[in-house]
Amino acid sequence: MKNPMDGLKKIAELGKKERNVVIAETKIVLKSLSAREENNIFSACQDLDGIFYINANKIQTLACSIIEISGARFETDNEETLKEKVTVIESWGQSVVDYLFTEYSVLIKEIEESFKEIIVEIKE
Repeated sequence: MKNPMDGLKKIAELGKKERNVVIAETKIVLKSLSAREENNIFSACQDLDGIFYINANKIQTLACSIIEISGARFETDNEETLKEKVTVIESWGQSVVDYLFTEYSVLIKEIEESFKEIIVEIKE
């Protein structure tokens, strides 16, 4: 009998992807987020309203998504590093945050498009 966990783990790999972005001659690698990471972001922003929620969500998303700068990788599971990244991103101009968040959105759209190619319709 096959282990059903193997099937779950295989599906988890489908949503993982990275995107390279260059800004101010600095190469940044963005990664797609796990459901756990997205839940943590929503939790961190839940008490905010309107534009405050939107901006905090963008900053938290980028902090989790940015995994490499100019070839140097971050420890993605390190909570202290995540807090430091948030602090640095908060000091950026809003246009920089918006640009990188748009690039992250392109990454997510690419994943969604790839799902359309692999989804198999089950006919009953």
